[in-house]
Amino acid sequence: MHPPYHDIIKFSNDERDLSKTKTIEEFLKMFCEVVDNATPYLEKGDNTLCYSEK
Repeated sequence: MHPPYHDIIKFSNDERDLSKTKTIEEFLKMFCEVVDNATPYLEKGDNTLCYSEK
């Protein structure tokens, strides 16, 4: 399965789907929201890297 790369692969018809965004700016804004919402649930010491540019 591929991650949502802006508009390369469509995953669904749901407007909340990151692959449905119309601009890269909209995609990055929504992607940052995902990262911000997931980050508090990551355990310290995990080998997970999240980058969020606000």
